Amino acid sequence: MAAVKRVAKRKPTKTAKSSARATARGAGVELPTTKSTPSNALEDYTWLIYGEKKIGKTSLVSHFPNILFCMFEPGGKALSIFQTETLESWESFLGYVSALEKSKGKFKNVCIDPGNQAYDRCLEYVCRELGIEHPGTVKDYGASWKKVAQEFQKAHVRIAALDLGFIVLAHSKEKDIEQADGPSVRRIIPVMSGSTEEFYAGVIDVIGYYHYIGRKRFLQIRGDDLVQAGTRCEENFLTTSGEPIIRIPMGTSSKEAYANLVKAFNNEQTETYAEVNVKEATTSNQPKKRAGAKKKVARKRPPKRRAG
Repeated sequence: MAAVKRVAKRKPTKTAKSSARATARGAGVELPTTKSTPSNALEDYTWLIYGEKKIGKTSLVSHFPNILFCMFEPGGKALSIFQTETLESWESFLGYVSALEKSKGKFKNVCIDPGNQAYDRCLEYVCRELGIEHPGTVKDYGASWKKVAQEFQKAHVRIAALDLGFIVLAHSKEKDIEQADGPSVRRIIPVMSGSTEEFYAGVIDVIGYYHYIGRKRFLQIRGDDLVQAGTRCEENFLTTSGEPIIRIPMGTSSKEAYANLVKAFNNEQTETYAEVNVKEATTSNQPKKRAGAKKKVARKRPPKRRAG
């Protein structure tokens, strides 16, 4: 009888195993057949609104439907809003995230006020967990910084999973930005650390700069080399003639400011406000003279008589 050669069975390689797992996970997946439709609801988008202190950022956002303010610094005492106590620890913030998960549908929007303070509380929390003073003092090839980023992102993912609108507030500052082809320029940007800004840049749909021109307030939503701003909403924030809106006039009250924001989002604003006359913006808010008020006329002195 001819000898039968036994062939040893090969064990599947790691690559083959991972490929098999990927195939199993992808079973039943079908490619989309229709394009998605952008939302027409302003609150469905994520926002970063920044500007100088006390200009009215919190007041503006308070008109978003059914919104909860997570206050990382005092600032809502004069407003009638749903707000947390001043959150002095990351654990306190996570407690409110858990409460939101348990009470789905109670709120439609969440605002973090301000975003840079939220990141600082997150950093402190991770440092306590790791038993270190600061990630910058540890030579771990960026592992501790990565832990901070992961913790910060995890909390935001939990909020996003609740299908809530999301707004972040920040103060503004000026920073010298070096240009490759010339001298540096001073640019207005949000007060945020590099890590915070990098995270929010990836998830935010609209960045608006709230500022004064003369005595009038504007929200700039499309930026330039001097101001950081922008929007991913290509079908929104257009004038009635289809031009991209640069600034939105905010009026004299928070209610008017929100109404104008909605109007601009719905493409009902008539002007782009790309250029605003500073002199006109300053003088237009001056009190008007009363009708019939007499003008002051300079009295002429009689000519001196010559000595005779």
